[in-house]
Amino acid sequence: MKKILIGLATVALLVVGGLFGAKVATAHSCSDVAAVVDSLNPLVSTQTVYVKTTKPHHIDADGTPRYQQTATDAQGHRRPIAFMGMKRFKLDHYLALKTKGAYVMSYHEVAANALSQAALVKLQ
Repeated sequence: MKKILIGLATVALLVVGGLFGAKVATAHSCSDVAAVVDSLNPLVSTQTVYVKTTKPHHIDADGTPRYQQTATDAQGHRRPIAFMGMKRFKLDHYLALKTKGAYVMSYHEVAANALSQAALVKLQ
């Protein structure tokens, strides 16, 4: 019985350690792999980040624009982010992205006065 409990504790430690390691490893990545890992990792919290729209980084064969930008949270912390748009965005508008790490769950346009001063300064 003691060996089973030690084994279970070891497996639990390895799982939690792996999840924490994955969170740290994907913290400043915007790859597709990082997005999948972050979407499945329960230790990664959701947050809202902001971007100022630019030209698409790439347009797929079926016309879907892909954007790769630097996002800023409300406190002014920056991180790279990659996401697909349903359309080409108007230039120099602000988007609020609901993210879970590198995984972008949704986006919507916001007015400049809806952003915090720290975020607005970093996006200028």
